[in-house]
Amino acid sequence: MWNEVVPAIPLNLITANVLLFISVFTLTYKDAVWAKLARMFAAPFIVVFSLRLVSGDSAKPENAINFLVPAVSIGYAYDMIMHAIDLSIGSLYDTSPPHWVSHRSGKTLPLPHSIRGRLLYALDQLIAVRGASLLADRHWDFSPSQIVEYRSPYPSKFSFMKSAIMQIFQYYLLLDIVDTLVKRYSVCNPASLHPIFELPIITQCLFGVVIASCAVGSVSIMYYALAVVLVGTGLSSDLDLWAPFSTDHSLVLLYHISGVVDGIFYIEDVLFDSPETASSKKYKSDIPPSHQFISVAVAFLASAWIHTLIADKTSGGRQNHEYPTIFHKRPEFFFFAIQPLGIAVDRSIAHLGGSGTKVRFARRLWAWVFLLWTSRWMADGTLRGQELGLLPISPVRGVLSGDWTGKESVKVALARMNAVS
Repeated sequence: MWNEVVPAIPLNLITANVLLFISVFTLTYKDAVWAKLARMFAAPFIVVFSLRLVSGDSAKPENAINFLVPAVSIGYAYDMIMHAIDLSIGSLYDTSPPHWVSHRSGKTLPLPHSIRGRLLYALDQLIAVRGASLLADRHWDFSPSQIVEYRSPYPSKFSFMKSAIMQIFQYYLLLDIVDTLVKRYSVCNPASLHPIFELPIITQCLFGVVIASCAVGSVSIMYYALAVVLVGTGLSSDLDLWAPFSTDHSLVLLYHISGVVDGIFYIEDVLFDSPETASSKKYKSDIPPSHQFISVAVAFLASAWIHTLIADKTSGGRQNHEYPTIFHKRPEFFFFAIQPLGIAVDRSIAHLGGSGTKVRFARRLWAWVFLLWTSRWMADGTLRGQELGLLPISPVRGVLSGDWTGKESVKVALARMNAVS
């Protein structure tokens, strides 16, 4: 009945966000038992409605505007599920709910007690981007160092918006370049049991770059688009809270920036106590290194499980196929499950020489080699059963061959794919 009145995707999206809003709202009642029970009750429903965002026809690129839509949907569903887990399970042992912090003084602000303050608290945390607040001179105490230490160089909101629009164009161009190169020089067969593993190793790594580019590019475009809207309308007036996306040499910051472990901000403080990852120190403690590693491993295992659920919704029926090993059937699970080992090696290298040039180079080299090697696993699981998606406009192909929609290149890629299969 409801699907006849409200389309499935908006209905699931609205329902999940309303439940999340209520759950965050209850955090302001710090020690209330009913509030904890309410969050525990709402969590499984949030997970169900979030998974519906990436299931069925909504997950197919040919039924979306372009391939950014499925990428954004998957990322958003993942973020909501992680948020639900954190609100339900995480809040049981975390005695202090998130607090606002003064961006200028660094002073932690008390929890609101009025209904208006509680509603604003819930709305701000729900919309918060990487821990930045919509309110001037505030950020959340789980914010990474990029937010805490950032001070805007832009003299006005118009210069900021101009820069943000340019960032959107640059990320869009990056996606178009990657998509053009793949469709022109490489091809995989999504109907295969192993669309990526059956390709040469260099090509496998290329598709790993494609998946990473789609993830980072789609998140970045959405981030800067949100910045333009919120700053342009005046809903967010403090430019110091809109730190740019950037890349760094360490694995932990690559994960943090790309949103792969979005919401698990304590990793930086607990496991990576170094100058470039110092932040608000909410989760800093004297936990032994072995316990720190276990907490990070559990976080990544949770991420692996969630991505596996999402992959099952978008993989085109992998359950109907026989795979030789569990690794071949669930490569995206092992991609996330093995990342704590990569981070541990990264941290070990950092301890060898602090922030010296050679150590920074070694960490950068390790980060990219490790991610390129394991990203092939993620690519193989992601591309199973997926059709060739398109950006709405292809500037690269338009300039090179007059194919502004990219449809001709898709026809050529499909012909090559059929020839290979």
